[in-house]
Amino acid sequence: MSTGPLASPPRRNEEKDLVKTGDTIILPIPGQISDTNAVNYGESSLNNYYAAGLTSIMNIQSANDPGVLFQTLGSQTGSWLEVVKGDTNLQKLIQAFAAQQAISALGANISLEQLFARATGSIINPNMELLFNGPTLRQFKFQFKFTPRFQREAQEVKSIIRSFKTSMSPEGKDQNFLRTPNIFQIQYVGASSDYLNKFKLCALTNMSVNYTGEGNYATYSDGSPVSMIMDLAFQELEPIYAEDYNGVGGVGY
Repeated sequence: MSTGPLASPPRRNEEKDLVKTGDTIILPIPGQISDTNAVNYGESSLNNYYAAGLTSIMNIQSANDPGVLFQTLGSQTGSWLEVVKGDTNLQKLIQAFAAQQAISALGANISLEQLFARATGSIINPNMELLFNGPTLRQFKFQFKFTPRFQREAQEVKSIIRSFKTSMSPEGKDQNFLRTPNIFQIQYVGASSDYLNKFKLCALTNMSVNYTGEGNYATYSDGSPVSMIMDLAFQELEPIYAEDYNGVGGVGY
């Protein structure tokens, strides 16, 4: 896989205007690679009584003419009175609401639903549904183990670690404003890349280096550790949309 720091985050669809600010870093594909695509859903409830009240309120709000407004208010009030007369559960719900308001005034903490369930032995049908709330941002974690065999490799490992640390750090020490850290373009290279996921532009959000990769501290004569483990945590800058798969081969994102 390869990665490299780029200039500060672009606005959407401005990747073509990015400026490369660092060298490309080519690393072996880790032993464990995976991708997780997720979207955010949440439960939502709206019982029939609330739905009817919502419809009534929307009808009232849509009446701009004062005459039509009062006419709408009268018709809605009459409709509600007819519903209340013919629905014993609704009558009990109104009674429970009045009792709940009185109890709350005395400092008791009990909801209308709890009081109604105690009084009638039933609950209001919540008409629960699962609604789409929005996309999520993907995260990726990679672990690399370095075991340099001679001084030149040790210097290269040091350069790689320093490059990641520098690129993820903001600029502007002792100034009023800080410049956003560089972002990264990650990609798998090689024949198998068509079967692996693609990446959007990512921010390096966390980095840790273990300088005792074998469990004990050991160095070469120049002081370079004989084994190091580097953990990188990336997060994409924008969610994945269905349109992003247009023109992208393989498994896509």
